[in-house]
Amino acid sequence: EIIFNKYGADALRFYLMNSSVVKAEPLRFSEKGVEEVIKSVILPLWNSYSFFVTYATIDGWEPKTSEATPWKPVHKLDRWILSELQLLLKKVTEEMDAYELQKAAAPMAQFIEGLTNWYIRRSRRRFWKSENDTDKNEAYTTLYTVLTTLSQIIAPFMPALAESMYQNLTGKESVHLSDWPIVNESQIDQALSEEFKLTQTIVALGHRVRSAHNIKVRQPLQKVQIGLPEKVNQTQLETEVIAEELNVKTVEILKDASEVAEIQITPNARVLGPKYGKEVQAIIQMSKAGDAYLLEDGRASIGVYKLEKEEFEMGFKGKEGYDVASGEGIVVALDTQLTEELKKEGIARELVRLIQDLRKEANYKVDDRIQVGIWGENFFKENETQKLGIVRKSLQKFEQYIKNETLAYSLVEGRPHLHDKDKAIEIEGEKVHIYVKKT
Repeated sequence: EIIFNKYGADALRFYLMNSSVVKAEPLRFSEKGVEEVIKSVILPLWNSYSFFVTYATIDGWEPKTSEATPWKPVHKLDRWILSELQLLLKKVTEEMDAYELQKAAAPMAQFIEGLTNWYIRRSRRRFWKSENDTDKNEAYTTLYTVLTTLSQIIAPFMPALAESMYQNLTGKESVHLSDWPIVNESQIDQALSEEFKLTQTIVALGHRVRSAHNIKVRQPLQKVQIGLPEKVNQTQLETEVIAEELNVKTVEILKDASEVAEIQITPNARVLGPKYGKEVQAIIQMSKAGDAYLLEDGRASIGVYKLEKEEFEMGFKGKEGYDVASGEGIVVALDTQLTEELKKEGIARELVRLIQDLRKEANYKVDDRIQVGIWGENFFKENETQKLGIVRKSLQKFEQYIKNETLAYSLVEGRPHLHDKDKAIEIEGEKVHIYVKKT
């Protein structure tokens, strides 16, 4: 009862159906596991649903039919998420037919992650723009189709959430009275799924480098260099998407990853133990000393030892001057040097985030126009020897960008007499005060 009241029945139900208990196996119950369902599954899905309802209401958008009908969109993002939806439906149907509830539940969480953190995030501007063109309508139709079908798929696992979504989206009596969706094979595009997976892997590796150097994604960087395994088709790479996601100016595909990194071979002691016994430590030491390389047949040579593929792990270590991350044979190197121009752009993006936070705190509607005031140290020179602060320089260059991103009717450098919300913050060592007021 305590768990029900604190997290809700759906969270507990999904947690249990995604655990060993559905196989009548022992389960060590974890309240944190139920909490994680809320954070990684239920809240992201509800936020996706709320996003759709909010903007569809603003635009007065209505589906042409009450059913989520199969169709062929033009935009690659739409085709990808619809393909992923059908792959999810196919997987869940197969696993439920086989009474494998745990295997059916896990892919749902993965799909919701892709829906919220890739499809919706990368499609936001299509919903934001003022004109109601074909592309915007396709975005609405795609998201409506996904949410309606998804509510049916999750119904056995999260019945209350599914019911609320389905009833509001379709106007029908109950999701639990609807027929189970039929897989539409024509919408499945495996090549497109692989293309997106490759892009997402590269982006994740790039973010790992940023995280290691404590550089926020909002801060632009000059360049990313990418080394790919020979089996990967470079035409699959969405370089524009990679540049946007990693917030870099240029994307360079390397002919060989050895330009930025060297192969690092790590013996698997657990696997080698039964075979080599006490010699394992010597093998590890030789590997650390650099006496290791790959053979043409895929095995590794370490000293006098020849290790099979399953007896070692291969990674990459950045050469001097290169910051890299690697995985699945892919190497990503980021240029982490920050010029003043890059810093100014990063500051502009940070100001946008802070203003958006103030909009939320002030409970503005998503389409409310506002006035913004910004005041900081070193905004004006008191004498010829004093330099303008970098925040002021950023405002001078990116004023229009900041206004566009925050729906600001005006942006003034100073303290307005009247305002709804304000915030004091330090940026690049300069104290800055931000004010917002609804027009």
